[in-house]
Amino acid sequence: MANFHYYLKSSKNDKMTNINLRITANSQQVVLYTGIKVKPSCWCNDKSNPYYQHALNTKGFNQAAEINIQLDKLKKLALKAVNSIDKENPSPAEIKNRLLILWRGKEITTDKKKEIGFFDFWEVHLSEKKRKINPRTNKLISSQTIKCLAQTRNVLLDFQRSTRYKLTFSTIDLDFYYEFSNYCEKIKKYRSNTFGKHIGNIKEFMGRAEKQGFEVSNDYKSVDFRSPRELTSSIYLNEDEIKKLIELDLSDKPHLERTRDFFVIGCYTGLRWSDFSNLNKANFRSDKTFVIKMTKTKIVATIPILSKIEPVFNKYFIEGRYQFPKPISNQKFNEQIKEVASEIVELKEIVEYVSTINGIEIVEYYPKWEMVSSHTARRSFATNMYLRKIDPFRIMKITGHKSIRQFYEYIKESDFDSAISLRDQFNETE
Repeated sequence: MANFHYYLKSSKNDKMTNINLRITANSQQVVLYTGIKVKPSCWCNDKSNPYYQHALNTKGFNQAAEINIQLDKLKKLALKAVNSIDKENPSPAEIKNRLLILWRGKEITTDKKKEIGFFDFWEVHLSEKKRKINPRTNKLISSQTIKCLAQTRNVLLDFQRSTRYKLTFSTIDLDFYYEFSNYCEKIKKYRSNTFGKHIGNIKEFMGRAEKQGFEVSNDYKSVDFRSPRELTSSIYLNEDEIKKLIELDLSDKPHLERTRDFFVIGCYTGLRWSDFSNLNKANFRSDKTFVIKMTKTKIVATIPILSKIEPVFNKYFIEGRYQFPKPISNQKFNEQIKEVASEIVELKEIVEYVSTINGIEIVEYYPKWEMVSSHTARRSFATNMYLRKIDPFRIMKITGHKSIRQFYEYIKESDFDSAISLRDQFNETE
């Protein structure tokens, strides 16, 4: 177990002196020079004092609070460094090296590059991403993007443990690509889009490493080192199916009733789960609209409360204001909405799901209710509004799609709906 102890470099006089961090593990010690300074007379060495190993506010010294924030942050990073090392009982030197990367990720000198491993630099990459501005939105990179990068790192760690394929900057080549592809297909059972997501993250990471001056294999730039993408057979619910959901009596199961209500709200607002599950009274206006800043895109949208969904909203209008229940996790929401959907006869029909694994088309069959998830609501909104012949531009203002091509990929008009729509439009022109 690692221990961390702050002490002063010198206490001979009362001049500002450096605070050092002693890292102890496996009966060994190393010292990290923090660069944080304090007057010895303002340093607490009393173990019974809650400010032990912290600066004290004294007359003429008003920097204590700022110093203590830095010290607490560094200790938390030290614990994170230990937990991020894929090894039992890491040495103090290994802990220090990882801590330096987390703490001063951008300060990587030529000498340090030799010490930094593949997964160490992945931590640097994640740390930098959290502080980076997305040039398209002029906002910080979304937490979902950071989470996705962390998932790729974890998959690579599993891949290395499972296959004994040593991952370094120079071994991310075409041999790795084929090994990793096989692992994702045969062991993890990933579909093409999931594999493509991880490859995209790896390519971005390798580009970042190359810019930092690491010696990398250029295979990651090859056309064969590609990120496959496919359109999947996602479902939507038509308005008759949504009506059946609304009419379902769930008064004896209030937790399922709340989940059903929010799903239906998503079906008539186009909001993502992260948005419709966090609605609050501050979003609403008196003109039967509400304004919301999208969690994912940071786009501010004004959304009307349509007549179809107004009774559902009214259930939560209590004492002159909207009072929504505390949101549940997306995983729990998806479990509950499937349970609700399974009660609808129309959703018990068997539907085809087509996907690709390693270039091979896979056809599977499921009851439609099993494929319902929180995102089905948003897709249902886009598709049903389109089938109502509402101007796609109006729909895209709410869904946030940037291009008409992207929008048309998103809507899920069935062959039957398409045929009926063509017939109706043809008859209108007669």
